[in-house]
Amino acid sequence: MHRPFARPIRSRTSTVLLSLGLALGFALLIWLKLRVVTSIPRTAYAEPEGSPQKAPASPE
Repeated sequence: MHRPFARPIRSRTSTVLLSLGLALGFALLIWLKLRVVTSIPRTAYAEPEGSPQKAPASPE
């Protein structure tokens, strides 16, 4: 019996592997984008000007 649209298993396997590779690459790009956008900046946070600073207690 002949199936009209049958594809060989090798072709189907390569298509599945290509699809998985593309999906993995896309997921990696999204993860990298989220990691860059949501990271805490590496700068120091300044105290607001209105808050008074307490002097350190001296041990004397």
